[in-house]
Amino acid sequence: MKITKIETISLGSRATLIWVRIHTDEGLVGLGESWFGCAAIEADIHDRVAPALLGQDPSRIEALNRQMRPYVGFGKVEHINPNNMSSKGPLVTPAVFLFG
Repeated sequence: MKITKIETISLGSRATLIWVRIHTDEGLVGLGESWFGCAAIEADIHDRVAPALLGQDPSRIEALNRQMRPYVGFGKVEHINPNNMSSKGPLVTPAVFLFG
């Protein structure tokens, strides 16, 4: 199974929320969300993170999480909640729901 598409969904009426859908070549779709700093999260996902994850196996959650570390996260405070500190949260969450 491979990740084929990563899309972000934001609504003008909910400027502080963003949803992320991860699509696979087998038709599975995972959904994640985040809040606060949504424009930055959306840009980071599309500009840097998605190109690194496209074509990857979404069931390899830990490997994808490690692969995203150079791209996203706040480093020193990431231990507080590593899945919700940045763009990584809305990307890891759907993979965990699908495969974890």
